[in-house]
Amino acid sequence: VAGNVYMVQRPGGGGNIGVFVGPEGVLLVDSLFAPLSDRLVAAVREVTDSEIRFLINTHIHGDHIGGNENLAEMGVLIFAHDNTRFRFLADQWHFPRQGGSFVPQP
Repeated sequence: VAGNVYMVQRPGGGGNIGVFVGPEGVLLVDSLFAPLSDRLVAAVREVTDSEIRFLINTHIHGDHIGGNENLAEMGVLIFAHDNTRFRFLADQWHFPRQGGSFVPQP
């Protein structure tokens, strides 16, 4: 996009992922579906060797939060609005086709 800001397009269309490379590592905006996590990480590696450290979820749709669990297992710190967490904890949203789950952090 510009300078240290990049966009990763989801294969087949749909949600895009924001990538910001800063002095403390990489910040992602959204995480795609769980099965695409490896491809997302590989795309980030094409532009930087910096560690993916932070993730911001914009909203609850599966193509935006599906990869959360995989990224959390890599040590990525996830940020989201409290209502996003509450909606998942209320068991209102399931995305079995895409796999993965949301791992809210306090």
